[in-house]
Amino acid sequence: MRRANGMGTVVKVKGRNLRKPYKGLVTLGYTSEGNPKKKVIGYYRTVREGYAALDTYIKAPKAFELGKLTFKEVYNLWFEKYALKQNYKKKTIDGYKSLYNKHLSKFDDRIFSEIKVLEWQNLFESIYSNSIERALKSRLNDIYKFAIKNEIVDKSQSYLLEVSKTPKKIIRKIFTREEINLLFSIKENRIAQALLILIYSGLRIEEFLHLANNDVTNCINVRDSKTTAGLRIVPIHNRIKDLIQELKKENNEYLYTFKNKKAIYSTFKYKFKNLMKELNMHHTIHDTRHTFATMLNNVDANSTSIIKLIGHSDFSITENVYTHKDLEELQKAIDLLN
Repeated sequence: MRRANGMGTVVKVKGRNLRKPYKGLVTLGYTSEGNPKKKVIGYYRTVREGYAALDTYIKAPKAFELGKLTFKEVYNLWFEKYALKQNYKKKTIDGYKSLYNKHLSKFDDRIFSEIKVLEWQNLFESIYSNSIERALKSRLNDIYKFAIKNEIVDKSQSYLLEVSKTPKKIIRKIFTREEINLLFSIKENRIAQALLILIYSGLRIEEFLHLANNDVTNCINVRDSKTTAGLRIVPIHNRIKDLIQELKKENNEYLYTFKNKKAIYSTFKYKFKNLMKELNMHHTIHDTRHTFATMLNNVDANSTSIIKLIGHSDFSITENVYTHKDLEELQKAIDLLN
């Protein structure tokens, strides 16, 4: 199809079997040698779809470009131009990052303006926490306000989202003895290693991923936790000593890594889900911590020791001073597990 000069063209990408094989091109100018400077505005399923996009681009190029931003690009713009300029405390900013990594990042590659209300609602319904739902809605409200103000979208999807009115009941399932033994049988698997350490230490996944190599000696020193009560010392159970020593021998800055780089939660969660599917197990990552507490309770470990070991909020930071006797009691509690 021959179009007037300056109206762009659509060409087929050769040599590859693509879902969207046609690309729209516009000419931005010419080089000193007289060659055109081409810009790709997008890829399309059909020629007609490509020309329709070109017509939209020609009429309002700025709006077209903004309308093609991915969620990740919009989020980063909001974070840089709004969130970081509000003088929020580090804890608040860390909370934003955590919410993004755990829940919102799965939309990273989606065109922001094309995300539907139902997709956001499905995300909400997959979360077993009213407080997280409320935090997500608040964050999306902020992002959509920013996007409307900057002409990225013309309406907000977030105001239509419904947050559960009644607390959701979280069903925890402990890892059975058979499942634990199965994990030991594949302990060379990177995720299985982590799960076994979590099951026999009671660490939160975030605490584990933040462990520096030198935080682990003859015990685990949790120095980075979501609560002050979480800052604690956890003796190392005999069943995971070898696993921890192998990780320490890798001599990385952080104890647990992927390809010698700090493991991030979103990647860990993705690999965890794949392993659970492969082993036909049905667990959340938090089930490791629940398993640890249940095992301690089942062997009649001292209740104070249990609270200290899991870093429960009932254990006040003012009490969080470990004497030699305290450490002995904690080691006794850990040693009760088999």
